[in-house]
Amino acid sequence: MSEICKIGPCALVYDSSVVGVVVKGPTLKFESGYSDIICDQAFDQPVGKYQLSSSVTLQADVRQIDTGMDLLLDSDGCITADSLGGNVSEDAAELLLVPLSLTDTIGYRMPQAILLKKTQYSFLEEDEHSIQLEFEAQMDDSGILLEKFTVSDDQRVDIDTTEIDPGLIESALTEYFAGKLEITVDSDIFRGGIPFGIDGCCVELSHELLSNSTCLRTIRAVVECLSDDRDYVFNTIQTLSGYLPAYGATVSVDSDSVDFLSITKLNTSFKRVSDSGRIKTSGQLDIEVKL
Repeated sequence: MSEICKIGPCALVYDSSVVGVVVKGPTLKFESGYSDIICDQAFDQPVGKYQLSSSVTLQADVRQIDTGMDLLLDSDGCITADSLGGNVSEDAAELLLVPLSLTDTIGYRMPQAILLKKTQYSFLEEDEHSIQLEFEAQMDDSGILLEKFTVSDDQRVDIDTTEIDPGLIESALTEYFAGKLEITVDSDIFRGGIPFGIDGCCVELSHELLSNSTCLRTIRAVVECLSDDRDYVFNTIQTLSGYLPAYGATVSVDSDSVDFLSITKLNTSFKRVSDSGRIKTSGQLDIEVKL
């Protein structure tokens, strides 16, 4: 099969340990140093070129922030000047880029790579966080900096895949917001929609944002409040908005539980609606859920 175009996530494996899943794909950078061969008779015009050096670096943003930070910090969780003057090449280890897709069999390997103590970690407000890591290839005994390899089954990285049960997620979100508002499920707040003629709140999933990554699911949902008391609707939506963003919430529903990596707010909206002949105010809080 001709490899014209590939789209898909990959895992970063360093020193036999899985660092994490690379966000939006890694960047390999090849650089070389050269020296011109000049000729006096040609008035110092270059007539040839020697390659003096070659370097390969890899830059990758990974989702596993704590794991990435642990690689950069010392055993005490600090960055100090104690390592200054040390030979960092002594810490070189094998680095692998392993595609997660089972149909993609081509990976890349640095036999000896050092982690450069440089990074960029942005505390983004709307996008998921990732930490940037940079590695530099060192020559192994054979002089290899980087090589392609065919990924075997035992080199594949097992990434947990989150299964989606829409009903369970809606129920868990309903329980979560019911607890924040101190109201009762199926009486004051409902899953999937507010019954006709009743004032109250509801949680309803709207859609999923599809991704080529197998380890993260992104769900959009709406929390609605309906009442003939306009101020109550405003206050309820603003109160719920104040509880977000939320991270690492685990909600139990009957004998099941749902782990939310994050629940973040997107926007709010308000409008007048007719319900059983009465004019009411509807307020909506659009949220995004990472699983």
